[in-house]
Amino acid sequence: MTKRLAADEFSRSAALVVVAMALALRLIYAGGVELMPEETYYWNYARHLDIGYLDHPPMVGWLIAAATALLGDGEFGVRLAALCCGVVASFFSYRLTREMFDESSGWAAVVLAQTLPFFLFKRFMNTPDAPRTAAWSGSL
Repeated sequence: MTKRLAADEFSRSAALVVVAMALALRLIYAGGVELMPEETYYWNYARHLDIGYLDHPPMVGWLIAAATALLGDGEFGVRLAALCCGVVASFFSYRLTREMFDESSGWAAVVLAQTLPFFLFKRFMNTPDAPRTAAWSGSL
């Protein structure tokens, strides 16, 4: 039993180091890299809020509006919502995996959710996929 607790503690510590490094990289690059054309398109949604748009759901516009209200117009303000959605998705991935398997597996799921290329990119760039991924993780 003690051996299992030590393995869980090591898994948690290692996962937290990886998550902290991934978060630090995202914070560094979120404000320093110019917005992608898609992000400026969704930023325009935030300037003209509505309950729906022709080609995308409205959540990304609402999240960008909330983040830019807090941090002002700029790269970091536009991308803050994607970072928050990443935290939500990682939390739900941890909870699901922990309930299905064990604590160490839950932390492994967090590491994967932070480092797999799809998730790494989607948590850096704010598109409708960021809130969709968080909602998808929560629904599981």
